[in-house]
Amino acid sequence: MRDTLDLELQTRRHPWALVGAAVGAGFVSGAAFSRLAQQPTRRPAFPPPLPRELPEPVSARTPVAPSVSERAHSLIGSFEPELAKVKGMALGALFNVVKSAVQPYVPPSVKPQFTEVVDSITRKLGGQPLQGSLMDDWKSPAR
Repeated sequence: MRDTLDLELQTRRHPWALVGAAVGAGFVSGAAFSRLAQQPTRRPAFPPPLPRELPEPVSARTPVAPSVSERAHSLIGSFEPELAKVKGMALGALFNVVKSAVQPYVPPSVKPQFTEVVDSITRKLGGQPLQGSLMDDWKSPAR
């Protein structure tokens, strides 16, 4: 059981499985967040019929309560800056772990280019590359 939960050992045994899992987790979370942030738009198949009589004045209309999706969109929109920061931190941490896990298997002659590519991918996806290794931080006994 101890070996099963040892991230460093599992990374050494199965580095590409970890890379695949990280990519899959990023894809799934990105798809989930993008669906939450989208406002559903429905268009009628045909244009609406023209009104037969004049519409009521705006002051005579009863206010319509916002739908659940409108309220959810409004709530998500109000936390958009915070969600963007969390996304950036999560992507930075994810790619830092991937970089740290794969880097021991990268030939020394291409390590700088490998680091540059991983950091570039992190930035393009909206993350902020982290310096050092989070895996080293997890291994240290003092937290």
